[in-house]
Formats: sequence, structure tokens, C-alpha cells
Amino acid sequence: MELGAQLVTVGREILTGRILDTNSRYMAQKLNFLGIPLMRIAVVDDNVDDIAQELIQAFSRPMSIIITLGGLGPTFDDITLEGVAKACRRQLVLNQQAREMVKSKYSWFLNQGAVDHDRLTPEREKMAWLPEGATPLPNSVGAAPGVSLVHQGKTVFSLPGVPAEMEAIFEQAVQPRLVRLVGRRVLLEESFLSGCKDESVLAPLIKEVMAQVAGIYIKSCANQYTPDENLQVVVTATGDDKQETQIRLQTTLEILRNALKIS
Repeated sequence: MELGAQLVTVGREILTGRILDTNSRYMAQKLNFLGIPLMRIAVVDDNVDDIAQELIQAFSRPMSIIITLGGLGPTFDDITLEGVAKACRRQLVLNQQAREMVKSKYSWFLNQGAVDHDRLTPEREKMAWLPEGATPLPNSVGAAPGVSLVHQGKTVFSLPGVPAEMEAIFEQAVQPRLVRLVGRRVLLEESFLSGCKDESVLAPLIKEVMAQVAGIYIKSCANQYTPDENLQVVVTATGDDKQETQIRLQTTLEILRNALKIS
């Protein structure tokens, strides 16, 4: 199975443009840092069938990690886990560990004066209904636990849409699991100004150099066509050994700079 990831962001507020999807950007940067290629980002409506269909398609692709973002809360349209369960052909069940997490968090909220009571209402308990076989992930910021599930050899992580909650669960619970899953890879990156204003001129050179040096990715960053444009080039090298990866990065930079006649 190919090492790679897909994000499935859930929320009508993103599709309507009411909010900006900063979660996908954060996750893309984190996965890139871990050396996990992000193959696809999909945004779907708050609809069980849409969520399930996107996940079914993700399961058919040769990637090992799927991350859903949003839709884990107490409201009627927080239905991501229903979509996950449907895609995996599993039942939603009341997870006792997740229930204790939710109960404990509302008791803490009450002590902080953030809520008026800590009773486990149906809306609150809803956040503890997980796909059968799933593992709840602690949420140190909010009430809804994150979720981890293995299906067809792929690992699915479901995280809340509130950025602070999503980031906390990822850094405290998901990132360590990803490191164990794929190993800690080295990712080194360096950028420089090319002295070139036309991306079409850089394109064949970039293609040639990427064919010469394994494990590197070169991206030219275009802004706009102006007489004084100076395109930035970003070189990324990934590998398992820092010294070897550094050598490939510097080799690539040297080839590019020599070809572009810049120091």
C-alpha cells in the first residue's frame, strides 16, 4: 500500500464560503513535515451519504491514511461519524471510554463556569457514539473526542472542526501514532530566488533535475507576470537519513544554481 493521505473536510460553512478552511492547510503542513504525501483534499456537505461516498472512494485508492475534519459535535448536523460508520459498514455504538471523556470534560467545564450544568444530555452523549471498533482520542480543549479506526488496512482519523481542538488532538494523539505507523522521516527544505521571471522557462529545467536526483521535489512559485518578477524556487528533499538527505538537497541546489547561473 502506498504511503499517502487524504483529507475529507466536512462542513457546509466551507462550501458556502462562510469560513476559510484553515484546517486543511494546517494538516497539509503537518503531513508534509512527517514525510507523508497528501494525495487529495475533498470538501463535502453535512450529509451522511456524501461523507460515506467520499470515504468509500478513499478506501479504493492506494493510500494508507484518511483524515476527516469536522462534524463531531453535539448538533444535528454533526454527522461525520455516521458517514464513517456507513462507509465501513459498521454500527454506531455507545463507546464507554468516549462517554467518560465527554462526561469528565463537562464536569470540568462546569467547574470553570463555562456551562450551567454537567448532565450528560442526549446531545452531549451523542459525541460518544462511535463506529464499532473505533478508539476515542482525548480532546484536551473541547468535549468531542477524536476517533481512530482501522478499516481495510487503512487508518482513519476523525478530528473536530474547531481549529484549536483539531490541532490539540492531532499533536497529542494523532502525530505520535503517525510516527509509529510510518516512522520518522527526514524532510529538508530550502528556497532561493531564481533570477528568472518566466515559469515556462524554469519548467523543463525543473523536470530534468527531478529526474536526476531521487527523493526531491522542486516547486517554482509564480505570482504574476511583471518585468521585475523574480521567481522563487523551493526544493524539498525527504529520506530516512539526515546526512544523506542533506547531500541530495545540496546537490539539487547546486545543479539548479549552476544551470541558472546564479551564486
